[in-house]
Amino acid sequence: MGKSISKARTLGEIGSILYVISLVIPNAILLIGGVVLLLLSVLDIVRDTEYKGSGNSFIIAMILDIVWLYVAAFAVALTLGAYKAYVERPGADCMGPMCDRLFPNPFGPGGAGRTVVMAALGAAIIAYVINIITGILYRNIYKNVGKITGVSYFERSANWIFWGRILSIVLVGLVVDLVGRVMLAISFFHLPDFLPSNEEEAQSIQEKDSGPE
Repeated sequence: MGKSISKARTLGEIGSILYVISLVIPNAILLIGGVVLLLLSVLDIVRDTEYKGSGNSFIIAMILDIVWLYVAAFAVALTLGAYKAYVERPGADCMGPMCDRLFPNPFGPGGAGRTVVMAALGAAIIAYVINIITGILYRNIYKNVGKITGVSYFERSANWIFWGRILSIVLVGLVVDLVGRVMLAISFFHLPDFLPSNEEEAQSIQEKDSGPE
């Protein structure tokens, strides 16, 4: 048997549950707590293994998560501000052929409002790209944890989380990500007390974990 990971398993179980709850009932404190516990769990599991770089990848993913959320919030704020400015602009209720001359539309070609709309669109695209990069990092991290521990559920949850990020552009992405996070919690509950001492032992655990075909 390899090193004991019972502490990492407990941290992962609690962290993944807190994360799921924070998605169902939006709560920043639970989300932060869950992510920190997951980080500590992953750091403990990958330490002294060939996948120890996954710990640094997790920290980068956490930072990118914060970045894309702020960029997305900025895009939403610009969009709402532009919509309000358009609705409340001078002459919004004006009807007739002279309206455009008397009250030029700021959102027309060359108008300042058009610049705001383009900035909002650009911010939204940047946020989406960062979100996908974060999903790739989390996918690779949890797949590595699965390879180290022999628990196949980690690879499945990694794929669900990744596709949740891809589909985040539509509402279904949130559901897919939630399923992935629930499966991640299940993964931690399937962790053994000790890391497998070799690849053959990890493969044996994975086959037992997967069950009969």
